[in-house]
Amino acid sequence: MKKIAPLESLFHKLGDLRTTPRKGVVMVVMRAAGCITGDGEVDGLTQNLDLVLKRLTENARGEVYRLHTLDYAFLLNETEAGAREFIPNLRVALFKIMSRLGAGQGKADGDGLILEHYKLETSFADAAKLVIGYIKAARELKNASNGQGQRLLTQQDLKAVIDAYRELGSAKFLQTYARGQKICVTPEKGPIKSKMTEYFISIDLLSKPFFEGVNLKASGDRFVELTKILDSIMLNSFETLSKAVKGQPISINLNIPSIFSKAFDNFIARTPPEIMRTVVVEFTQEDVVLNYDGYAIARDHLRSKGAQIAIDQISPSAIGLVNIDFLEAQMAKLHWQEDAEDELYDKQEFIDKLRRLGIRPVLSRVDQERARDVGADLGIEMYQGFLIDSMIKQAKAVA
Repeated sequence: MKKIAPLESLFHKLGDLRTTPRKGVVMVVMRAAGCITGDGEVDGLTQNLDLVLKRLTENARGEVYRLHTLDYAFLLNETEAGAREFIPNLRVALFKIMSRLGAGQGKADGDGLILEHYKLETSFADAAKLVIGYIKAARELKNASNGQGQRLLTQQDLKAVIDAYRELGSAKFLQTYARGQKICVTPEKGPIKSKMTEYFISIDLLSKPFFEGVNLKASGDRFVELTKILDSIMLNSFETLSKAVKGQPISINLNIPSIFSKAFDNFIARTPPEIMRTVVVEFTQEDVVLNYDGYAIARDHLRSKGAQIAIDQISPSAIGLVNIDFLEAQMAKLHWQEDAEDELYDKQEFIDKLRRLGIRPVLSRVDQERARDVGADLGIEMYQGFLIDSMIKQAKAVA
C-alpha cells in the first residue's frame, strides 16, 4: 500500500516536475483541521484518514504527502479513471470517518473541509509557492520546538481573546483593538475626500496582551482559527460599529469560511437595508478563487440586502487573471508593490475595462508618492494606504 510521504519529498518531486512535461498532472490539497472541534479529536482522525487516503491514492495511481498534521497533498494524473473520481471519493471517506468517530460535535458532513486543485501545466508556480510556504512554516515550527524561537498559539490563547471580548463588550473591544483606514479620492485640485473607512481588528494591537512570545506565522491551523474568531467578533460587533460611525460608509474584510458561521447569519438578519447599503465587504482574490461556491453564497446574501462587494489583494501580476465582472464585484483593490510600475502600466487596458464595467479600481498600500503618481497616470481615482492617512492629517491641520 502507498505510504504517506513527507513534505520534503513533495518539494523535491516538484523540483523534478519543473523540467518535465506536466500535462494532465494535478496537485490536490486537502485541509481537514476545520472539521474538528477539539485537540482530542486530532489523533483519531489522523490515524483513520491516513489509512483511507493511502488506499484512495493507490486506487487513483497517485502519490500522497503530508503537509501538516491534517493537511495533505496528492499528485494525480487526470487521465486515470481513479483520479477523476478522487475528490468525490475523498469527501465520502471523510464523511464516513467523522460519522464513525463522532468528530466535529457530531457534524459528520465535512463542514470546514478545504480542498484546493492545481493543474501543474498552468499553475505550477502557485502550487510550488504553497509547498514552499509549508516548508518555511515547518522550519519555524522546528526552531520553536527546539527553543530557538517563539512558542505556538494555544487553545488558551484563543480563549483569552474570546473572554476579553465578552468582558469588555463590543464598543470597548473595538475601541481598544480595532483600527480604521480611509479609502479616499484625491482630485488634482481641491481637498482629499474620504469615501469610506475600512475597519479591522489589528493583530498588532492584540499581540502584546494576548500573543506575546507567540509565533503566529508558524501556528498553522490555530492561526486560521484565530482569524475566524476575529471575523465573528467583527460581525457580532457590527451594529455597535455602525452606530459609532453614524451611517458613514464602512468596509470590512471576511474569510470565506466565516460566511457559514452563526455570526454571519446574525449579521445578515440584524442589519437593515439602509445600513447595509453603506457597507462594502472585502474578500481576497485568492480566497474567492479557491472557494468560489462559498463566495457566491455570501455575495448573494449581501447583495440582496444592498451591500457591495470588493475583491481585495489583487497583485499587479495577477490583474486580469480573474474575471471581476463575473464575480459581480463593485470594487477591485489593486495592491501597490515595489517595482510594480511596469506591471500596472502593462494592465492599463484591463484597468480601463473595469471602469467601463462600473467596477471601481482602488490602489491600496499606497505608502509612497510614486504609487500615487502612477495611479493618477492610469486614471485611478481611489486610494488607500499610509500616504493617504498622512494626506488626511495634513488636510485637517490646514483646515
